Amino acid sequence: MTDRKSVILNLFGDKHPGLNIYLECVSRAYLYGLATSTLSFACSFSAQRLLSTSLPYSRNGQLLVSALIAAGTAYKVSTTRTLACQEMWMKNEENHRSQLTLSSASDSSSIS
Repeated sequence: MTDRKSVILNLFGDKHPGLNIYLECVSRAYLYGLATSTLSFACSFSAQRLLSTSLPYSRNGQLLVSALIAAGTAYKVSTTRTLACQEMWMKNEENHRSQLTLSSASDSSSIS
């Protein structure tokens, strides 16, 4: 099986030079979200188990609350980091386009 990242880079890498950095950033953002989900579920479930005598709901309720907390924190972390990657991508694209327009303008002025 071919590595999807290398296929994408082969197709679009010349046109978009910052694509490799963007793909790594997005992959890292989703892995941070996954790690956040795992850790927040474990911490919230452990805290609820320690306080189980004073909480009004059953173990299934504790699982549900922990899952909701994990989903919410993972969503927030993934969204924040992905937006940062998108901003970085847009800056790279603007810089690349401005360099292309500057080089094409200097080429046309040197021809005349």
